This record gives sequence, C-alpha cells and structure tokens, in this order.
Amino acid sequence: MAVTALEFTILMDAGNLSRSVEQARQAVTGGVRGMARAAQEEARRIQSALAGIAGFRELKQGVAEARGEWSKAQGEVSRLA
Repeated sequence: MAVTALEFTILMDAGNLSRSVEQARQAVTGGVRGMARAAQEEARRIQSALAGIAGFRELKQGVAEARGEWSKAQGEVSRLA
C-alpha cells in the first residue's frame, strides 16, 4: 500500500503536533515545579520574618516590664532617702 504525498504530510503534521504538545507539557510541568520551589522558598522567608517579629515583640514586652520595675525601684529609693 503506497502512501500518498497528502497522507505523508498529514502523518508528519500529526507527529509534529504530538512533539509540540509533549514539549508544551514538559515546559508547563517545569514551570509549575519552579513556581512551587519559589513558593516554598518564600514561605520559609516569611516564617523567618514572623519569628523575628515575634522575638521583637517579646523584647518590647520585656523592656516595658523592666521599665516598670525600674520606676518602682526609683520610687523605693526616693522613699528610703
């Protein structure tokens, strides 16, 4: 059975389409993987920043408590003087 020029062209186009679809699928898969890695990295960065903010809040609270204790101590010194 002989393959006509038209059949050959159609088969070639189908093969090209199949390769193009596979290349597009691979490109999308690679892009999604890259975005997932970037999202994970950003999540780690945000977690680190949140930990820093929590540490700062604790420090701020500690300073406020120390300020209160200092004020009490000064009052006691004044009372005893």
